[in-house]
Amino acid sequence: MADRSFLVEDTHAGYLGAIRSVGILLLVQHPIISVIVLSLLVVAAIALARRHLSHTKDTVKLPARVRSMYEADAANVVVSPALIEALHPWALSAFDETAEAFRFIIRELGQGKAEDEIDRRLHELATSCGLSDERLLQRLKSKQAGDIDGAEALWKRLGSLRIVKTLVLACQRYWSWGAADLFRLRITSAQGYLRLEAEAAALIALFQDDDDLAERWSSTHGDKEGSKFFRETQPRLKQVLERFDLARVYGIVSGSSQHVRMASVVRSLKSSGGILSLPDQEFDKDDPFSFHLAVAHFHRIQGRVLTSLGLLVLGGNDQWKALETGFIARSDDMWRALESTYSEEIPDADELENPKADL
Repeated sequence: MADRSFLVEDTHAGYLGAIRSVGILLLVQHPIISVIVLSLLVVAAIALARRHLSHTKDTVKLPARVRSMYEADAANVVVSPALIEALHPWALSAFDETAEAFRFIIRELGQGKAEDEIDRRLHELATSCGLSDERLLQRLKSKQAGDIDGAEALWKRLGSLRIVKTLVLACQRYWSWGAADLFRLRITSAQGYLRLEAEAAALIALFQDDDDLAERWSSTHGDKEGSKFFRETQPRLKQVLERFDLARVYGIVSGSSQHVRMASVVRSLKSSGGILSLPDQEFDKDDPFSFHLAVAHFHRIQGRVLTSLGLLVLGGNDQWKALETGFIARSDDMWRALESTYSEEIPDADELENPKADL
């Protein structure tokens, strides 16, 4: 099935193509004029969105504030591809490349080679004890196989492998949600998903070394148990994050995107005449650097996440190594383009993760 995560209705393909072509040309050659043209395109996109939403007006009643946000989303996804591609051509195609990288990992895990080996060993144990596979399975599920040397350990390992697959799928979904928010021009929420991806990758590493911990995680319920698990695993988790160069984004994005701190609102906070406002829309047409920095940072961190997943679950897969190497090289090229385009602003690149709280 085709991945339609970033596709807009095919009926508007020609319209979108024209917008992208004009937007890229102007952003590169005439940045001032581009602001005017893109503003007009946003107005046209909003009209298009409202027309689309009007089809459901009689059957779906949305609150006015919610409806206005959906209209803004529909308008933003029309112009955002051109804005993203204006940074670097790969900045847009990287989304498809990332999706394919996740599909590759999931396909490899889906072959179940590790599980097949454990099944074989459990079958040998069952045979040596005069049990059928079904009878051994019943005893394992009821925790009554302690007298069969190695059986319970293999059973726990099977559970850990299932949990690892679950975390890879979760990582893919967090990336998808973050990517979609970037196309909606929602920078803060998109960055927040990077922390969840980093945590998922680190948990995979912990669970590969500790089947009991994996089992505990899967059976943790309620705030009390969850908080206890979090506190007790943080030191080990942060060590893994350091190993994969994900510790900084894990810590700082917590404050800028996932907790109520000034860093999480300052991006769009406005002050005029002593009146404060906090618009739903974060994108500032007069500050394309902030958005381009967010996009470049999103892809750069994604490269580290993919590298960690490859090392953890794929080992020495040559095909994956080639894919990963190409991704990192193109990410580096994109970052150099960011530095070249915004040579004056780039010393403040850290503001992406910890923006100044100036009102």
